[in-house]
Amino acid sequence: MTALAAAHGADQLGDPVALTDGFSAGLTGAAVIAAAGAVLAALTLRTPRLAPAAAPEPVRVGA
Repeated sequence: MTALAAAHGADQLGDPVALTDGFSAGLTGAAVIAAAGAVLAALTLRTPRLAPAAAPEPVRVGA
């Protein structure tokens, strides 16, 4: 994000509009990365399905 911000306005320190544009570019880059991570997580993270457990056999004590 710093690279995007620096590429879009860091060389114009006296111009607040250019600095704001650089800040906006950095936040846009962060949003794109976050969205890609959310899509990747939604596609790959799954809850495993558990097989239904069989009823346990009763234990006989004694005879």
